[in-house]
Amino acid sequence: MIFHESLSGKDSLIVFFTGWGCDENCTSHLISDNYDIITVYDYSDLSNVSVLTSKIHNYKKTHLIAWSFGVKTAQQILSKELFARKIAINGTIDLIDKNFGIMPEIFARTQNSLSEENLIRFYKNMTLEHFSFFDSRRPLRNYSSIKNELSLLDKFPDKCDYSFYDEAFVSSRDLIIPSANQNSFWHTKCDIKPMKLDSPHYPFYLWNKWENILNE
Repeated sequence: MIFHESLSGKDSLIVFFTGWGCDENCTSHLISDNYDIITVYDYSDLSNVSVLTSKIHNYKKTHLIAWSFGVKTAQQILSKELFARKIAINGTIDLIDKNFGIMPEIFARTQNSLSEENLIRFYKNMTLEHFSFFDSRRPLRNYSSIKNELSLLDKFPDKCDYSFYDEAFVSSRDLIIPSANQNSFWHTKCDIKPMKLDSPHYPFYLWNKWENILNE
């Protein structure tokens, strides 16, 4: 994992687990008056989780916001007791699943056919009419690191704590993780009523502050 820290001496922290192929640039427009921000990305190597945990312990209060593949990843490696609130956005713990996540055959097709051209096609499907907004904040990672990350995302150990998250957002026009599957997951596995977003898989153009996501 790679950590990007935006620190200004606050005593509260937001840890943001981003999605596959992304980095801190994808949410660079979001500011915060009350929180330091640590963005976590590139899940090809999770061995440095203790470094992240030690950073969290330096704060009086920490919230987790996880998006897309970050929803599963955060649950895999962190204790829910570290956080005051845990919010999932457009992701599930059963992430590669025909009923509750991405269709396995679609995930396999994405792995097998990934190219730089297809990565751009993925970003366009992720953002729909808001691609230009995303494109001005496109990840600064190189293609090889993104491809390597994708090759390992279905190799996680099978840890499923369905009580991990407190809150969830589901976009109504998600072409990456079908909205119906996400809703089924939260209602069936977690007894959480997700909040609906009128957006594609990438919803961050809806907000200009991290506090907007927290409804603070």
